Amino acid sequence: MPASRSETFSTRGTNQLEGESEMYYRSKARKVTIGAVLAIASIGLVSCATPGADEPAAPTTLRIGWGSEVLTLDPPNESGETGIAVLHNVYDTLVGYDFQSAELVPSLAEKWDISDDGLVYTFHIDPDATFATGDPVTADDVLFSYQRVIDWPEAVQGGQIRPALSTATISTIDDSTVEIALATASASFLPSLAGTAASIISEDQVVEAAGDDVEAQRAWLNENTAGSGAYQLGEWLPSSYIQLAANESWWRGVPTYESVEVQIIEESSQQAAALQQGDINVALDLLPQQVQGFGEGFDILSGADLSTYYLAMNLAVAPFDSLEVRQAVKYAIDYDNIIGGLLGGQAERAGGVIGKGMLGHDPALADRYEYDPERARDLLEKAGYGDGFTFDLYYEANATVRGLGIPVSTIAEKIQADLAEVGVTLNIVAQDITTLFTAYRAGQVPALMWYYGSTVPDPDQIVSAHGDWNAPAPKRVAFNDQDITASILEARTMTDEKKRAEIYIAVGERLSDVGPYAFMFRPIVAVVTTAGLKGFSWTPIWGFNLS
Repeated sequence: MPASRSETFSTRGTNQLEGESEMYYRSKARKVTIGAVLAIASIGLVSCATPGADEPAAPTTLRIGWGSEVLTLDPPNESGETGIAVLHNVYDTLVGYDFQSAELVPSLAEKWDISDDGLVYTFHIDPDATFATGDPVTADDVLFSYQRVIDWPEAVQGGQIRPALSTATISTIDDSTVEIALATASASFLPSLAGTAASIISEDQVVEAAGDDVEAQRAWLNENTAGSGAYQLGEWLPSSYIQLAANESWWRGVPTYESVEVQIIEESSQQAAALQQGDINVALDLLPQQVQGFGEGFDILSGADLSTYYLAMNLAVAPFDSLEVRQAVKYAIDYDNIIGGLLGGQAERAGGVIGKGMLGHDPALADRYEYDPERARDLLEKAGYGDGFTFDLYYEANATVRGLGIPVSTIAEKIQADLAEVGVTLNIVAQDITTLFTAYRAGQVPALMWYYGSTVPDPDQIVSAHGDWNAPAPKRVAFNDQDITASILEARTMTDEKKRAEIYIAVGERLSDVGPYAFMFRPIVAVVTTAGLKGFSWTPIWGFNLS
């Protein structure tokens, strides 16, 4: 076995923050500017309450208003933002991420050792770590959790950890020690263990409830939780609310709230009214003008998000198999009007999928496609579609832009109008999330308006989801570019972070040039809470944090 060294991993190398991106808390009295998106996104809120006023009594139940719902409670198979936020507070991972320091930190693993060749990782589980059942977290639970991701290629978030683990050897040295021997070095491996798919699940609880049958276990975890986080499932009424109950056996202390309730409130006006009336403590989907109406007695957290909104075109559906047609669509969209008009300036141009603060972010991509309808017409003529064509654009019904509350339908209508200017007819199709995802995952959606944000603090996941042919997502839009795939695989096994960043920048340029994605914007989110709210923060990766 290779020699080992004891090491506390730091993402200052693998996720080094690029410059300063402004993120601030706005209040009636002051504006506090803080640098670096990933490093400070989870700081507590600045109060707008009158100085010297008595602090309100802390509620025993935290009520959060959000416009999107939980899809599943099984960590590697949840892709919705609400579900990811919920699971982040129900489950722990071996490795955690500190947004203030931008470093990977111990979580269930109190420490880890890495061999000199970077292939063998030995994790030492914290002896105090227990599940909500009171049972200790063991090496067998880690093996169980990781193995089910390896054996489940359809799990939508499994790509976070499956590439490295599928060729690795996972060994339980003893009850509290796990050794993972990788086949090849992977710069993204350790950061990936902080993601939702790497959540550690209680094997005993699952087997007791569902037996040894894999499908039965998946069905049970779809509607139940078996974690070690601050909260566990209390009650879930799909499309209405999900309630989390405090984990009374929480190994890190006492949770701030006895219960947390996420209410599905699709209309931003209803969220605003509920917050004003005290029916909820947090509103996540308010329109910019609604946010401005909250002053004394409320806190406002605002900052750049990592979610990229885009239009994806399926190359298996003509005429999107034509490069000129795809580029024409990209030139036909008036991005600045969408941001400045529909979004009230509360967004930033996104020319690629890697956001600010992530390794490989390339700000130059934002200007790669400017609104140019004349050029779009020329490209359509060159492709043989001078008279235009017709296609269907699908999106999630009733969805709003993350953190802004603006209906996605308004953006779809704007794109429809923009494309009409160059002779292209766009039919807008709104579907519920389950129906939409079923068709999309089967490759049956000709064009999709969607957003994607990384659920791990490393670019490999988000880049792979848009360009690695070995991952499920590119197959859903029939995008097979072997140059991009090879580059992503090379970056994944590289330890030189400067060269790795150069590869991601090159991949971003090629995705922009030949890829099926018209990248549009990243929202500047605004979260409004009652003043002085304790035990709540916001992160650009996992949404709300309650621990």
